Parts: sequence; structure tokens; C-alpha cells
Amino acid sequence: MPDILIVSSHTAPSSTAPINHQIYASRHGYRYLFDVTPYPLKKTFDQKLKTIIAHLEHTTWLMWIDDDAYIMDHNIKLEQFLPENDNCDLVFCNSPINDKGEWTFLNSGVCFIRNTAFTRKLFEEIINTPIETVKQWWEKEKYGKFTNGDQDQIVYQLVNQNALEEKLLIREYFAFNARPVDFATRPDEHFICHFCGFKDKILPIYKLRKKFNLNRFMLQSDTKEIEKNYKYSLFFQAQSSNIVATKILKRFLTKINRIVK
Repeated sequence: MPDILIVSSHTAPSSTAPINHQIYASRHGYRYLFDVTPYPLKKTFDQKLKTIIAHLEHTTWLMWIDDDAYIMDHNIKLEQFLPENDNCDLVFCNSPINDKGEWTFLNSGVCFIRNTAFTRKLFEEIINTPIETVKQWWEKEKYGKFTNGDQDQIVYQLVNQNALEEKLLIREYFAFNARPVDFATRPDEHFICHFCGFKDKILPIYKLRKKFNLNRFMLQSDTKEIEKNYKYSLFFQAQSSNIVATKILKRFLTKINRIVK
């Protein structure tokens, strides 16, 4: 079984997702790290790239997961997403087409990176690629929406290094990058729910939780055991503001419903 390190980070962590990730990792014997290192950054999204660069050399495979992505089916193991081809070093999902008809070539919110000389050099080149250079080069018809972030830099480097066919495996988005709308009948309908594309994520997270009666860690289990183990965690305590925000949001929605009626 390959060594897999699950990694996440954020410049201003305020999500319960890291506890969700840790519970999953502990169940399957994977290592999990949420990196809070205050790296020197040129762009906010450099935090992700700096974290990947710092930890890639310490594992066989690194799984990056954004802190707005929750693992929903804890029975699925990560090995099934890894490529059979030994020359393939990167696994991403494509994106769904949104209600505006927009799509992206890949989504970097959740991905798998093999520790090789190629990937270590690649991510150094990615972080040193000016986003303005990528924007000028970008062809919307070929690569979809330009998001002004790290995933555009990744596409730019892979294309210009002629590495798309040999080094990259792109899976369908529902493999490990499903969206809230994809959860129609049950909370474990897909492996991961990624709340990307929302300016304010509180409402869509709240809606999915209420739809399936999930706790704030996006789990169906009793929170007593979670509180016992994670009560003093940064990510457990940081949710007090979100809990208050949710109560305020409920009152706001109640008022709106009264006005509409």
C-alpha cells in the first residue's frame, strides 16, 4: 500500500473540515496535516502551493484537499483514485458545467500528486509563474474559465511542458470533487463535497447539513465522541462564530419567508 499524506491549509482557517478530514484519515491509517505555517506569500493561493512544496518530499503520494471540501463517504479508500500507470504523477478531476455554462479544465481543490523529481520541480515552476503571464496565454475555448488562481498556473505549466498526456490523469468531477447539488438522495452519494464557487459558504453548508441531518463536521455520528477528542482543537473552537452566524442566518431566512408569504 503506498504511503499517502493528506494535506490542507488556509491563510485564515475557520472551517470544521479539518476535523472531518482527520476523522477520515484516522479511520484508514492515512497521515493528515493541516499546515498553519505563515509562509511569505505573493498571492493568497500561494499558501496551497507552498504547503504542497513543503510536504511533497515526505510522502509517496500527497493528497491536497481544500478546507471547503468535506469527505462524505468515509468508507471509500484513496488508493482507488491513484493511476495504474507508473509514469502518471498527477490526478485531478474536471469540473461540472455550472448554470452559467462555465467549466474549468481541471479543479485543483482536491488532487493527488506523486512525489517525483518531475512534480517537485513542476510545483516550484508553478509558484514562480506570474498569473499575468498565464492570463495573457489563456484560451477559454481550450481550457475553460480563467479563475485567476493556482489551477490556471498548473494548466499553463503542464501544457507548456507537454505533460498533459503522460503525466496527468483527469477523472470525472464526481469521483472526488462533487458539488452540493450532486447530493440528491443521501449524504454519502459521492466521496467528497466541494463547496467551491460560493462567496459565502455558510448558507450552502447549512442547507446540506439540514437536508441530511448532519452535524457541523458534515457527519451523521454523535458529536459527543468528536467533542471528547477534538474539543481543544483550533478547528473545533473556531466554529463558535459560524454557529452564531448560522443562528443569525436562520432568523434572517425566517424573516424573508414571512415577507415572501
